[in-house]
Amino acid sequence: MTRFLKKQERYWIKTPVGASISALSDEEIRNLHAIREEWIRLTYFGGDDCDNLKIMEGIAWLYSTRGKKQPIVAILDSPFACLNEVNSIRKSSSLKYAQWLRLHAQSSMYSIWPTIENELETSLHEAVSGTTSRHSIEMQHILNQCAKQSMSATLKALAKKLVDDIRRESAMNLIVSEENLLLLHEKMIRYSYLQNSEQVKSDSFDCLVEFLQSGVFFSIYSYEHAFISRRPVETKFNEHMALHCDGGPAIKWRDGSELFYLNGVRVPKGIAMIPTDRLDPELVLSEWNAEVRREIIRKIGMNRVMSEFKGRVIDAWNGYELIKLNIPKMKTIPVYLKMTNPSTGFIHFEGVPPEIAKCRDALSWRVGGVQWTPEQLT
Repeated sequence: MTRFLKKQERYWIKTPVGASISALSDEEIRNLHAIREEWIRLTYFGGDDCDNLKIMEGIAWLYSTRGKKQPIVAILDSPFACLNEVNSIRKSSSLKYAQWLRLHAQSSMYSIWPTIENELETSLHEAVSGTTSRHSIEMQHILNQCAKQSMSATLKALAKKLVDDIRRESAMNLIVSEENLLLLHEKMIRYSYLQNSEQVKSDSFDCLVEFLQSGVFFSIYSYEHAFISRRPVETKFNEHMALHCDGGPAIKWRDGSELFYLNGVRVPKGIAMIPTDRLDPELVLSEWNAEVRREIIRKIGMNRVMSEFKGRVIDAWNGYELIKLNIPKMKTIPVYLKMTNPSTGFIHFEGVPPEIAKCRDALSWRVGGVQWTPEQLT
């Protein structure tokens, strides 16, 4: 098995275990970013080609680690195709749904990632042990910075949301296996960097990397079957690395399966596809999901919403605005609190009780009556 990015020597870093380092150098950060970008490219922008032979070899290796024979492998065009295939097999089974679901839940026994991660962490612990406590603290600083630079939290949240949306779309509450690019690529960034810098070592990790690089985007494993999905044909993000496409699907697979997102928020197809000037402002009133409602307002533009419903600002305080909309045939006049996220710049609108007339009262209502102070808001 070859080590990840071994041929690209510019990514190679070697940090002696006993070295006194309090943070990553600029060069190390650049190398970490290169590894990060390569894994993101491989996962979302690498096209949907896959190496069937390597996938078959990887599945055989995966099952052999658990003392099981190679299952029937189906390489399909999308995660939805995988779930549909699983559903067909479930319906043809003589087992009741509850029994079948319990049987499927046991498929987690085929997951090798927890074992590999334990090997990597043990290897890292052994590399650090025997050195001074000062070095252990410094190593922890490096790991923390590694996690920060790799944006692992952002990528992990993205993967979890996408898995949840896929399962929700197919109405199947199945356990999705870990050994795929979708769920592991954010961790691959961290461990690929640590392995390349010779802080960790695991032959099983090399095998897993090669398996993932063959194009395994999504996977479901059971006793007799392994369902593998190709990567998307096309994936689109905004500048904050959130799934986004105004006017089309944000993610699309070979079989025509699509998901629609605006700034990381899953939205109905119509909201993403309908041109801004044709989007009905009254959708703001009928949409119950606060995040989707925010994206509708963002796409339409608050100026148009306020103009359409004769909205007016009734109070402003510390960057917040309280807006009242005049909507015909509505007995209760809706009131919205306008808030700006200082980290992302996103503007969020949230409905508040119509009797509220002050921003501070609206903020207090949002947190159950607690009185906010400017220091707390900051």
